[in-house]
Amino acid sequence: MTKATCTPVKPVPPKEINTYVQAIQIHLGLVSHSPHIVSIEEQKGFDAEPDCCRHLNVWVKYLREGGIPVFGWIFGYDEKTEFVEAQFHSVWQSENGHIIDVTPRSDGGTFNMFLRDDSRQIILTRHQGRPAIRTFDNIRLMNNRLINGLQEIVVVPETNMIKKYGLDAMW
Repeated sequence: MTKATCTPVKPVPPKEINTYVQAIQIHLGLVSHSPHIVSIEEQKGFDAEPDCCRHLNVWVKYLREGGIPVFGWIFGYDEKTEFVEAQFHSVWQSENGHIIDVTPRSDGGTFNMFLRDDSRQIILTRHQGRPAIRTFDNIRLMNNRLINGLQEIVVVPETNMIKKYGLDAMW
């Protein structure tokens, strides 16, 4: 009997556009846009939270300093397993056009590959009486085969950022 082995998937931001990132671009209909590397910058004046609060971090930055939130996708790629995923994400653009990522990565990484998407955005909503965000689920490909396609989801943020930074007035 043969023993099956599982290779763990460990996606990290790609440093350059590869065929897998291009496949997701095509799936999203964003072939006219070019992904670019954005640095993750630590914030002064508020505690940005990693991962699930990516949109809220940008809203706090926007409300405190102006600029605008920019919606798009960040990518993770695992060369060993030929796995790539795109995660709907927000970054912050200053009034002079400089774009940064204000959401720290849980792995301590310092950059993300970001693809702007002007055709999609989050919608603030409520779910069972709680603040929620209508956003998009991660898109995943493995061996250039679609595992998870584009679909809207509702996320109820599990964070105290909403009250702490006065975001509850937005709902």
